[in-house]
Amino acid sequence: MKNDIQEHYDSIQIKKAMQDLHITKASELKEYNCVTLANKLRTGYNKLMIIRKLNDLGYLPSAENAISIYDIPMSRKMRNIF
Repeated sequence: MKNDIQEHYDSIQIKKAMQDLHITKASELKEYNCVTLANKLRTGYNKLMIIRKLNDLGYLPSAENAISIYDIPMSRKMRNIF
């Protein structure tokens, strides 16, 4: 697993977002979870894409006690709205 954020991501938006937060190493993301990072990111970034990518790579844990939208019983149409 690469530790330098700037070397790892192809997405310019992720690189720029991490620069804005002065995060250069993946290890610095340990103090964040999905919610805290979303609150720190400026408006204009695709927060969902950034958080999903970081979460998928294992750099960003989910918020404690968070539940997935897929765990909530609802129709596919309603889930797509969310």
